[in-house]
Amino acid sequence: MQTIKHRQDTGSFVQATWGFVLCVMVVVGICGTIYKLLSPSGWIATLLGRGFSGGVAAIGLMIVFGVIGWVARSWTSNRQQSTLADFAVYVFAAAGLLYSFQIWTKGVF
Repeated sequence: MQTIKHRQDTGSFVQATWGFVLCVMVVVGICGTIYKLLSPSGWIATLLGRGFSGGVAAIGLMIVFGVIGWVARSWTSNRQQSTLADFAVYVFAAAGLLYSFQIWTKGVF
């Protein structure tokens, strides 16, 4: 009986640890992506550096995609929205892992 309880406790500990690591990687991924967007040498600065009209067009295109994504929520079922949310979590976790690796190897993003 004690070994079963020990296995359950170990499984709970591993699951809680994995959840914490995933949460940290998602936060690092979101923060790193925001930093890459807004930094002086970031993606938006690069777009605007190519020319004002090209930068405005790219930013306008991002806004249009955001609005379409916002409106499209009513076109999908809750199951599809849940799948998309899970996908977004794992994408940001992967980005967080990549940013953590870059910080560890290079010392910068």
